[in-house]
Amino acid sequence: VDAVCPTLALEVISAMQADGLVGGQKKTKAELTEKYFAALSAGMLKVMSKMGISTLASYKGAQIFEAIGLSSEVIDAAFPMTISRVEGARLDDLCG
Repeated sequence: VDAVCPTLALEVISAMQADGLVGGQKKTKAELTEKYFAALSAGMLKVMSKMGISTLASYKGAQIFEAIGLSSEVIDAAFPMTISRVEGARLDDLCG
C-alpha cells in the first residue's frame, strides 16, 4: 500500500513472532506479514470508499488536501503542486 510505510509494523510483527507473542496457531513470519498487508489493504479500501475514491490511481494524484503550517520551501520539496494558503515551518525548523 503506497499510503503507508510499514517498516516499523513489519519489525514488530517479526519480533512478536520470534518471542511467541502471536496468539492462536503458530504462524510463520511470512504468514503474519501476508495477514498484515491484507488487513492494511482492506482498511485503506474502506477509507477510500467512504471518501468516494473508486480507484487507487484517482487517489494518488487527487490533491484532496491543503497543507497548513508548512513553508513554500517544504511544500515544494515534499508535496509538489499542493495548495497552501498559510505559511509555517521551514525545513530548518523540521530538521533541527
